[in-house]
Amino acid sequence: MATGEDYRYPETEGGRRNAVTRLMNRYMDQVMYAANRDSQVYTTFFEVGQLLKPVTAFFQPGIMMKVLMRSIQRK
Repeated sequence: MATGEDYRYPETEGGRRNAVTRLMNRYMDQVMYAANRDSQVYTTFFEVGQLLKPVTAFFQPGIMMKVLMRSIQRK
């Protein structure tokens, strides 16, 4: 997760952003937005950040649905 976030910046050395990295950056933007508005997404974000859960926890159906629904409501 951290390495993918580094690729947001053009100064980052050691690789380039590809389609998967851009998609993950956009998804993580939506996760952070949803975490500010939904306690379950917030808890998952906190647990992943504290290494209590793997990053794949963001892709559980319940979390993905909340993240995607928040993304749609935001627009």
